[in-house]
Amino acid sequence: MTLGASYSGFESVKGLRVSFALQNAFSRTPPFAPSPSGGLAYSSLHNALGRYAQLTVDYRFK
Repeated sequence: MTLGASYSGFESVKGLRVSFALQNAFSRTPPFAPSPSGGLAYSSLHNALGRYAQLTVDYRFK
């Protein structure tokens, strides 16, 4: 599950937006799915990275 939030209500800096996302928020391991090559296969819904965070700062010039 991905959790995220974004804020753009800065009074002193117009056009600034800060976003945060947390991938795999509950740290669940992906389901076991053997691949034909003998390793593990992950569908488009899962990955091997586990939990990670992303911080994004956007600024629009006007």
